[in-house]
Amino acid sequence: GEIADLQSQLRKKQSGNAEKVKQLEQQLNQTKVADEAKLQALKDREQEAEAQLQSKVTASNQELSDAQAQVATLQQQLQQMTNASKSSSGRLDNQLQQAKSEATQSEQALEDKLQQLNTTDSGRIADLQSQLREKQSE
Repeated sequence: GEIADLQSQLRKKQSGNAEKVKQLEQQLNQTKVADEAKLQALKDREQEAEAQLQSKVTASNQELSDAQAQVATLQQQLQQMTNASKSSSGRLDNQLQQAKSEATQSEQALEDKLQQLNTTDSGRIADLQSQLREKQSE
């Protein structure tokens, strides 16, 4: 009877222990599932942050590239304007020199004409004076 009693107690203990083991295994499984879910959520957040960072880097690189292109365009425009200014300045210098040269030639031509007229007038005046003397002596 005592053996049967002990065997009965042992079976109860084993049954209780099996139930506790079962409960602990369930808790462990639940904890594992929850931990895996948390880990996956962290991985997902990490990937999202990585994607956002990559997107920002790409956008910044594009802005930098656009700014560099604008600088290059402005430098090109400045060079073109500088070249045009030099070319225009050179043309104006040439036109100025040509105008000075023409003005000098024109002055010289007028002086020559004036000299010619003075000479012609002097001859006429002398002629007229001579005729006047002749008339007076008559």
